[in-house]
Amino acid sequence: PTTEETTPPSPTTEETTKPTTEETTPLPPTTVVTTNTTEATTKPTTTADTTKTTKPPIEDICKYGARNKSFVIAGGCAELEPASKSEVFTRGEMFTIPDLPVMETCLRSQSVYYQGKIVLCTGSGRVNIFCFQTEPNSESWDEFPSPQRTGDEFRMASTTKYIAIIGGLSRAATIDVFYNGAWGTGPMFPDIRDVAAVGLGDDLILVTGGVPGAALAPADRVYQIQLDTNETTVLNPLINARYGHSISPLILNEKLYIVLAGGRDITANTINTAEYLEMCNEDGFMSNGTWSTFPPLKVGRFDFGLEGYGDTLAAFAGKGTASFRILEIYDANRNEWIATNERLENPFRSDFGSVSF
Repeated sequence: PTTEETTPPSPTTEETTKPTTEETTPLPPTTVVTTNTTEATTKPTTTADTTKTTKPPIEDICKYGARNKSFVIAGGCAELEPASKSEVFTRGEMFTIPDLPVMETCLRSQSVYYQGKIVLCTGSGRVNIFCFQTEPNSESWDEFPSPQRTGDEFRMASTTKYIAIIGGLSRAATIDVFYNGAWGTGPMFPDIRDVAAVGLGDDLILVTGGVPGAALAPADRVYQIQLDTNETTVLNPLINARYGHSISPLILNEKLYIVLAGGRDITANTINTAEYLEMCNEDGFMSNGTWSTFPPLKVGRFDFGLEGYGDTLAAFAGKGTASFRILEIYDANRNEWIATNERLENPFRSDFGSVSF
């Protein structure tokens, strides 16, 4: 989508395709992987489960609401040392986020925005995942219930009702789900690590890419998980198999897109390519469209942040062959990523958690 009638040439020789407002016909799901039929697909049982109402139509996902104005970076590593400093970037009213308690070792962190709180979890293959929570302008991070598992190269995603922990080197082939104040076991899921996942609406999560099981090469698989019913469906694949990439919603021209970028390819090279999926059309919802090429990032990066920022997206930090102190943002008018004057305090920050809201 663009606000101009003409499109300037791409900054690279690689062909890019802008999202358009043309209505496309979704393809049918290729297969249903699993449904809620076994003990392994049971969420925490509470009294609230007996009173849950029928889930709203999936079309409600397209009523996405206001754009995310701000994003926060917390935890992770900086030059192989634990990073406790929290950083805030906003296109709205400024606020503060407290620094994390100082960690003894550098651990991968993941975070989500859940019911008004920033929830950050960290862990490794030898250390149980432990979680904290805070909120804007709070003075501290408080304890948050933690799943009783170790976790390495895991990912997190949240919806209005759930938090999900997905994948990792030392995890069983299930998803951990936080609901109604407790962690429990969600649907069965392929043994996969270094995915990128995004939550939408009440219970929908998209999981993309990653490295399956003991494989050495990444996958191009895309999964749609509905946590209310524990149904997992395989959708149309990515254009490029990748892992260590990032993913985020993007609203342009009142339409919802899912954009993913960066990561590493099947040869373990760091890449800058990007692609997008149109989630919503004039009919309200498109659950299984095909992925299209999106303008590439300025530089290749992996294990980085990609978050909503005002009316656009920001890519920041991560690992690769360059210093990532400067933010780059997607300019819809020019249909390309541009460097900004906004800078991170540490140019070598990685394995952090980031959220936008």
